[in-house]
Amino acid sequence: MNETSKTAGPAGSRRGLLHLAACLSGAALCVAAMPQAQAAALSKASVGYRDIPSDKGKVCANCALFILPAQGAAHARCKLVAGPISPAGWCQIWTPRS
Repeated sequence: MNETSKTAGPAGSRRGLLHLAACLSGAALCVAAMPQAQAAALSKASVGYRDIPSDKGKVCANCALFILPAQGAAHARCKLVAGPISPAGWCQIWTPRS
């Protein structure tokens, strides 16, 4: 071995470079797998969310943004609002289903 290869360290070796590339690829996959709606979710307070609506016809269950609970999940969700959502709730961004 020459003097350069002894002092190169893990980042300077081919093996270290391949390891770094694998780690960065894994991190990129983790970031890409995060739900995009979660990053852009609005707070319930910012949209005036209420568990009980003032207009009985305009409930979350009838909204285009409403997401039914997954099998085994306790709560429904919204495409734009963070946190658990009541099917009987309402907010200012309520949108009728088409």
